[in-house]
Amino acid sequence: TVDSEAEYTATIAPPRLETYDRHGDLINRIIRNPHYSQCQRDIYRRGFIALNYGNHPAPHLLCFCLGHLVSQADPSLHIAAALSATVAFVLGHHAPPDVRRHWLPGMLRTDGSALTGSLWTSERDDRCDLDQSTTRARKIGAEIGISGLKWFVGSPDCDLALVTARYNTETT
Repeated sequence: TVDSEAEYTATIAPPRLETYDRHGDLINRIIRNPHYSQCQRDIYRRGFIALNYGNHPAPHLLCFCLGHLVSQADPSLHIAAALSATVAFVLGHHAPPDVRRHWLPGMLRTDGSALTGSLWTSERDDRCDLDQSTTRARKIGAEIGISGLKWFVGSPDCDLALVTARYNTETT
């Protein structure tokens, strides 16, 4: 259950950052205990994100109500799921069709292997206001390059990151 996972994670096996591998190479990997990881997979398996899509989508409010219940036992599980739900919403409603077709199905999986998402918005001066963002995006040939510093990331080991940046229309 979420309650027992939260207790185990809080008292016995909290997440830890593994900065270097055994050869001394920088890896910055977050290590979570298997109980936490299993609980997170169970949330997605039960359709936490997917229930808002498909032929008979539930209202997005339901996802946040379920999240409130989950957060009573372990807020970190709800934060990760809410960030994923936000990325799925942007993909489902605002992404170009080819991007949506490529990424959204992976976020809606209910087999325990769903992709997770996060928002990378906060900058060093503690602001998230896009009008004041110092992070820049610009076209470099056929690609988009991003430069800047994001100071806080809610779910740094996610599969997909939605990064906010000001777009420069000049091509290099």
